[in-house]
Amino acid sequence: MNVGLLHPEAMGAAMGAALVGNGHEVLWASTCRSDATRARAEAEGLLDVESLDALTARSEVVISICPPEHAAEQIASTFAAAGQPDGFRRAAAGQPDGFRQVAAETSPQ
Repeated sequence: MNVGLLHPEAMGAAMGAALVGNGHEVLWASTCRSDATRARAEAEGLLDVESLDALTARSEVVISICPPEHAAEQIASTFAAAGQPDGFRRAAAGQPDGFRQVAAETSPQ
């Protein structure tokens, strides 16, 4: 499965590495990202597709792991403007309700 990963900081990169280790192709977009983020993503085997548009087009599911809720909302809005795939889910680190929302949205009915 092609998995898009937004913002591979420490927590996101660890999740990306786990996905790569389980046979998934993990994509990320390097536009406007730091050299440290680039190095971390490369070290974990994530594939740089450069732009959010390319990430959206090539991903079956997109994961966004980001800091507090205000950042999660901004990222979700930006991603929605790019034409998010049906598989987009968001959960903010340190926000248990966000994870519960994701679980509720993805549970079989």
